[in-house]
Amino acid sequence: MGMYTIKDIAEIVGKDKSNVYRYIKKNAIAHTATRGQTLVYSDAQKNAIVAGLKDISNATNAQQPQRLKNSEVIDSEMTKVLEERISDLKEQNQHLIDQLNEKDQEIHAKNEQINEAHKLIDQQQQLNLSTQKLLIPSNNSEDSTQKDDFKENKDSVKQDTDVANAEVFKKSFWKKLFG
Repeated sequence: MGMYTIKDIAEIVGKDKSNVYRYIKKNAIAHTATRGQTLVYSDAQKNAIVAGLKDISNATNAQQPQRLKNSEVIDSEMTKVLEERISDLKEQNQHLIDQLNEKDQEIHAKNEQINEAHKLIDQQQQLNLSTQKLLIPSNNSEDSTQKDDFKENKDSVKQDTDVANAEVFKKSFWKKLFG
């Protein structure tokens, strides 16, 4: 009578140890003995485990063509959805490109307006300078006559003020004495 570990059974079936262990746990197959910490199974238990795992493999292989058909259907539906999304994105992209071209044209027009405004401002400044040059000589002669008039007025006001102050001084002096 042979004794088999989970590792031995996994090699016989061609599966991973974890798959064999899960099958044993799921089906509550008890071990026959232990070698140290390793669980050991008898021939009958080994045959039951191997048969059960092979049945699962056969059922999985039978379902595989159906899964392939399902995945092909899903793939074709996904392809349609993706193609629709791509066409939507292309339309949006073209719309954005058109908007960008419009904005570029508007910016170009605004730049031309700004350049025209700069030309007009330059012309206005040149006119102001030429007008100032024409007005400066006449302003100098007017300024000098105005300054002379101001000096004369100032001198006459000063003389009038001095006379008035003297009269007030004289009156107030005599008033103080004979008051």
